[in-house]
This record gives sequence, C-alpha cells and structure tokens, in this order.
Amino acid sequence: LAALLIVLRGAGEAVGWGFQLQAPWVTSALALLFSHFPDDTPAQAVARLLLTADGRPDVPNRLLGAGEVQPYDALTRPLALDADGVAEQTAPEPDTRTHAAPVAEPDPLSRTRHDMVWWGLLGGGAVALALVLRPVLGRRVGSPPSR
Repeated sequence: LAALLIVLRGAGEAVGWGFQLQAPWVTSALALLFSHFPDDTPAQAVARLLLTADGRPDVPNRLLGAGEVQPYDALTRPLALDADGVAEQTAPEPDTRTHAAPVAEPDPLSRTRHDMVWWGLLGGGAVALALVLRPVLGRRVGSPPSR
C-alpha cells in the first residue's frame, strides 16, 4: 500500500512516492473506511482502497503503485466484496440526471447599446471626415496660400 502515489493539488503540486508521503494518507483513508464500514475485514478495506484508486491495481508499477488514493470513492462507490476482499473492478455509477442550461435573462439595454455603437461610429466618421476636409475647406477662394 505504501507504493500508492499521492498527488496534492493546490497552490503547487507535490508528487512523491515511498513510505514517507503515502503512509499517512493510506492509513487515514483506511481509518475512514473502518469508521464507515465497521463490519469490514482488513482485506475488504484494502480491496476498497485498491479498487477505487485512480490507476490499475491489476498492473501496478514501481512509480505509481496501484494509483492515487481516492477516499471519497472508497466511501461512496458500491462494491460487493467477499470476506477475502475479492471483487470485480467497479466503475462509478453514471450520473443519470439531466441538467438544463440556465435560461438567459433578456438584456433591457441591448437596443440602447446597439444604437450607441452606431451613433458612435457615425459621430467618429463625421469627425474624421471634418479633419480630412479641413485643409481643403480652410482655403478661401481667391486668397493667396499662406506660407
């Protein structure tokens, strides 16, 4: 059990392996399991941890072991275990509830916002046109060009 990989996510990420980091997590998860399932044998509690870990308990490796401990899944996932802790790998129950997207409230200022964009474009275009035509319109007919 000490070869289970524990990954802590938060401000940073801490990945470790060996007895120093996994032993407290595994023993606390086992304590949770024994408090929630007081009639389980030690083999059944270990099977619950292994079957709900993120990883492959049938193909453990030296770095990851059986995977990352998932105490919540170990407490909530239904498993049919015999006295020796033998069970099939079970998947979590799928969420069958349907979820609807929230209905967007109508925006009372959408028409005003639309009109302001067009008035801003027209006003900006008028100012740009005036700046371009200023040198042409600024000349007086019959007056000598200024130097």
